[in-house]
Amino acid sequence: MMKIITPKDFALYYSVYHPVLLLTSRQCLLHPIEGCDKSIMDDECTLDCNRSSSITNLKDVELFVDKSKGGYHQIYNEHNFLNTDIVTDLPDRFSSFFIDLTAVKTATKVEMNETRIIRIFEDLLNAKPEAKEELKKAIHPSSNIQYKKGI
Repeated sequence: MMKIITPKDFALYYSVYHPVLLLTSRQCLLHPIEGCDKSIMDDECTLDCNRSSSITNLKDVELFVDKSKGGYHQIYNEHNFLNTDIVTDLPDRFSSFFIDLTAVKTATKVEMNETRIIRIFEDLLNAKPEAKEELKKAIHPSSNIQYKKGI
């Protein structure tokens, strides 16, 4: 990340927490999983279908398929991404940090309400030492393997 060269007055943002979206498709992904009555994806399905399910890949990793009303089918990683280390590892690199609290069914559980989670993230940005551990206890299990491999 340090090799990213930004022009002057260029804002650089980093997502500290988010569900990991792997794929978005207009194709009906739930039909082969749940055996929906419809054999094709049409306008009615796009507007009215609201389902979610999970599948396990050949490596025994669970993936979550989500279809919300008016949206396309999306496949999410088993665990949400949470990287609290970035705030202290590269403190002056990013203009801002953001979090995505979208409620997507994954194996990650959030044990507190959104207001409290936001306050703990603010504590993390204000360098309060207990914030990292509080977040790891409140949002679990999570993954930051992409970040660790990149470092």
